[in-house]
Amino acid sequence: MPRILIMITRIASAGLLLTLSLIHTSATASTFEANTMRFDRMSVADGLAQSSVLDIAQDQTGYLWFATEGGLDRYDGISFTHYRTERGNPNALASDFVRALDMASDGSLWIATDGGGISRWDPATDQITTYRHTEGDRTSVASDRIRTILATDDGDVWVGTRDAGLNKLDTASGEFEHFVSDAGDASTLSSDKIFALEMDLSGSLWIATGAGLNRLDTGSGDITRIALDQDIAEQYTGLRSLLVAQDGAIWVGTSNRGLIRYDVATNEINHNRHAPEQPGSLSSNRVEAIFEDNIGRLRVGTDSGLNLLDASSDEA
Repeated sequence: MPRILIMITRIASAGLLLTLSLIHTSATASTFEANTMRFDRMSVADGLAQSSVLDIAQDQTGYLWFATEGGLDRYDGISFTHYRTERGNPNALASDFVRALDMASDGSLWIATDGGGISRWDPATDQITTYRHTEGDRTSVASDRIRTILATDDGDVWVGTRDAGLNKLDTASGEFEHFVSDAGDASTLSSDKIFALEMDLSGSLWIATGAGLNRLDTGSGDITRIALDQDIAEQYTGLRSLLVAQDGAIWVGTSNRGLIRYDVATNEINHNRHAPEQPGSLSSNRVEAIFEDNIGRLRVGTDSGLNLLDASSDEA
């Protein structure tokens, strides 16, 4: 029986772009790539809250959720339901600038906003609970400007702030633990600017910061700074994206040094960079997104296009 594969991507200036392609479950990747794809676009005119879609999640019932700069949207395949700020309503979003989403194993949706802290959507009540920064309260979230969020199976929620470090929310108590950078202490974060978070199978949290890659042992709370630039002369200005691959390798997208693969077992570091004289190289050294498909190939999003990398051959 054939199945329908739906892939969704973002076009900042034109809203949401849905790509539908009918393929057979036994079809190879090369067959899929040879198919002609049909693109259906959805914009504000179709009900989308705002045309800049920054993140996408799917809940257990199949609904799609879209983080936009004008609020949170839920799509049922026909129409949109909007979640926005509402004056005087504590069960509404505290900011319409929604940066990131993560679906928890209990079916709740965690929402990172820029300016309104973090929020949790409860599927049982369709209500939103928000956690805001409170000046002088060390148990509150360190900042209301959130860039990324990660909900784990043990009930913790990891929060990457724009410039106030990493936070861990204990959902049972509602209290936050803070992890910050100290330039004089190598056992702290490399930077308080957090761009991406990923958990590996061993329970280590990988953190892409504005000044390097860090690993946090979630059992002990110990932080290790990973030196990714040890074999290159130029320093990178920061990290943008992160992926824990199926083989356990850590792939890191940088601001200006391309794509880096870090082998956790051997500490080996490999760089993939743009080379103008090589048409098959990475299209840009600014890597914004990394995705791995089910056969281990990487889709790498840069500020100059999308790249397909066969990790087994390192060919873009």
